Formats: sequence, structure tokens, C-alpha cells
Amino acid sequence: MGSFLVLGVAAATVGAVPRPAAKPAAIAQLEFPAPLVAPGDRVEIGYDTRMTPAAKGFLYVRNDTQQTFTRIALRLRKASQQLVPSDRFRVLRAAVPASVVRGHKLFYYAVLHPGKGGSLRIPAGSSETVWVLTGARIVRLGTHHFGHLHAPGTVVARAGPGQVAFTNPAQGAKEGPWSFEVARDRSIWLLDELNRRLLVWPPGHPKAHPRVVKLASILPVDFALGPAGSIYITRGLKPPIRAMGLTRLAAGGRVLWTSKLATGTFNNQLRRGPDGMLYWTGAAAGSPRTERGGPDSVWVSAATPDGKPFSIARQARARTMYQPLRGGLRLLWGWAPFEKDPTFGRAPHEERFALIDRAGRLVRSWRITSRTVIWPHPQATPALVGHDLVVVLTASNWHRNEYLVLRLAATPSGTRARFSLPSASWLDTSGRAAWGDVMTDLRIGPDGRLYQLGSSQRTGVAIYRYSLAAAT
Repeated sequence: MGSFLVLGVAAATVGAVPRPAAKPAAIAQLEFPAPLVAPGDRVEIGYDTRMTPAAKGFLYVRNDTQQTFTRIALRLRKASQQLVPSDRFRVLRAAVPASVVRGHKLFYYAVLHPGKGGSLRIPAGSSETVWVLTGARIVRLGTHHFGHLHAPGTVVARAGPGQVAFTNPAQGAKEGPWSFEVARDRSIWLLDELNRRLLVWPPGHPKAHPRVVKLASILPVDFALGPAGSIYITRGLKPPIRAMGLTRLAAGGRVLWTSKLATGTFNNQLRRGPDGMLYWTGAAAGSPRTERGGPDSVWVSAATPDGKPFSIARQARARTMYQPLRGGLRLLWGWAPFEKDPTFGRAPHEERFALIDRAGRLVRSWRITSRTVIWPHPQATPALVGHDLVVVLTASNWHRNEYLVLRLAATPSGTRARFSLPSASWLDTSGRAAWGDVMTDLRIGPDGRLYQLGSSQRTGVAIYRYSLAAAT
């Protein structure tokens, strides 16, 4: 990725506040840059003006080392991110000059003139922010060699094929137990969702007959362990099924309360933050941010650390793209612009991660490059182990997928540990990986070790534990 020429660029200091248009204009940002960019990236920003075809305007952008904004004329061009699959679809778009993609932050906004008098600032009264990974550690994975899997870990829980439920693959859906938790006392909790129950193994006794927590009439989607031995469960509400409910249960399964979750998607995950706050996380419904540069995963507060639910209105105010981590750190991740690939056409060969502190400063960042296609694995939530960040990616070719476990660190190579594991698959019958669809099949436990859910209709369920000590 090199430099490029942008027409209509001129330095400008922000002047008077735009005069409001006579009527609210149907203009919105439609093409977003990646949340994490790097020097040399082509950064483009576009606005949807289909309802106001005569609109014109300028993009204003600067980095955190500059005092003034650069003004760039927005031009009507073919949509590059193809949110609407039509060659006739045009957006007002501009590319950020390569000389501005520096420092650690980009700030930008647009001022548009709908054509009927007045002007419109997007976003109103503020700026959008993009992080620039100047000085990031580069982790070079090279070409992934499939079949070199890490040895099976220690089994910490096991259930026979008759102890848990699986769907009949002939009926289309392919599901078995698809989520699990590791408690602070190291007990293992398995969501046997088709039987509407949780199975619990005591620490250090993988062959013990598990304790059963019945979920009554609740058909669960995901679960999380709450305060005072309580349990959180998400489920679909009818009608409509896309509406999600959150139920808190007492330790024995008695319902304490039920609330609604703000609009998301059916397979949003439940996660507790370092302070005990309950979040639901996953893709934001209907957002264009996923089109360029990465997952539009949001973190939405759903319940207080002591177990009180948040209202829909409060959830809407308490949403962020940053994953909360201990020590006041926050995590943001995304991928580089897709590259041409002989197998997939266009696919990611670089993943990016950044840690940001309470003051909004970038603390550490990594750019993970590979000659093999690497996808994010959102079912495995990143976590801190010591001062290192542990992430899981999926390496792919036309025939096979494998998980890449990386312990990212401040070392010359950028990693402290790295190994491969089998990935969840509808075809795998070994039992080392989860069979069928999964909600959470990999998890970093409170003890700083990695746990993997394995299952098959032939062998049942096994949960494996792996060390994250230095290994390559």
C-alpha cells in the first residue's frame, strides 16, 4: 500500500458553526474506515445522499499531532463497500491523504450542503475517531502448516453421548452443547441447551457425575455466572424472536427476574467484565461498520455487578466498541483491508489489536500478518494473562480450518506462546473440537489457562485445559 493523490485537498482551520438546513436531511455516514488503521493504508469515508442527490460537502480530518483539520472535497463515486449491491449506487466519498495517517488517532467529521440551503455536520458537534497503529509490534505468522496440532490437554470435564443432547443432522440444524464456563473455584459449567439445563463438575473431578441445574421452561441461548451463586440466561422472546430476554436465576434455578435486552442478534454472548458488570456482546444489528475493517462488535451493559438489570434506555446509553479489561484497559480489534487471495478472492491476511487506557492513550498494539487467510474467531473472547493479551484466530484454506492461539506480548517476536488447535466443525467426529454450531468453544479461565469444548455425537463432551506458558 503506497501513497496516492487526492484531488481537492486544502488545509483549513475549522470556522463558523454550520447553519442548519431548512429541513432535516436524509444524510448519514455509510462507509466507515477500519477502527484500527496503519500508516500506508488507504482510508476512505463515504456518506449516503440517495435522498438528497444534489448534496455536496467536505470532509475535515486531522491526526493527534496536528492542530488544524485538512479539508477534502467529497466526490460522488461508486460505493466501494457495497452495502447496497448495485453498481448504480453512489456515495459522497473522500480518501484521507497518506500524510495525515500518522500519530495514534485520526479525527474527522463532514459538513454537507443538501442543496436546499443550510448545512449539516456529521456527527453533530463532535468528531469520529480512528486509531492509528504507529509503532505496533508486527507478529509474522508466515504460511500456516495445517495438521500440526497441539497435543490434547488435560480433560477437566467429561460426559458420555447419552448424557447430553444433540440435534439430528438430517433435520438441518447441527447443534450440541455449545457454551461453557469456568468458575473461580475451577468448577466447570456446561450449557446442555437442548435439555434446558446446566451440568456442573466439581474442580479436579472430570469423571464425577455432574450436578444438574434445571432451567425450567427457558430455552437458553447463552449463560454467565453471576454474583452470590446466581446464573444469567439469555433466551429469545416471542414475538418477535429477534427480541432477546435476560433472566437471572438463583443458584438452584429459581427465577429472580427477567428483563429485555436492547436490539442485537440472536447469538449475542453474555460476558462479565473485570468489575462484575454483565455485558452482552456481539455484532450490532444493521450497522455498516462491519463493511470495512472489521467486526462491529459492541459491548452493552446489561446488569450491575450486584445483579440489578439495566433498562433498554440505559443499555442504549451504555454501549461501546471497546472490550473492558482489568486495570482500566480496553481492547479494540479489527483487520486490515482485504487482500487478493487465490482461494477466497478477497480475504484478510492481517488482524490488529490495540490496548487503550482510561485516559484514551494507546498502550500496546499488534499487527498479526499471515500468508494464509486468517479470520477472527469471535466465539473466543480475548483476555489478559499477566500483562499479555491472549487471542484466538482461525486459519483457513479451501479444505480446512484450524484455530491459532496467540499470547501477544512485548517480546521481539510479539508473542510468548503460539499453537494450533482443531476448530469447531460440522464434519469433525474426533471430539477434540465442538461439533456443529457453537456459542463459546474456547475460553480463558480465571486461572490464566485456555479451555476448549470438544464434542461429538459419538463420544459425547470433553472439556480440555491447556497451559499458555511459553510454547511455539
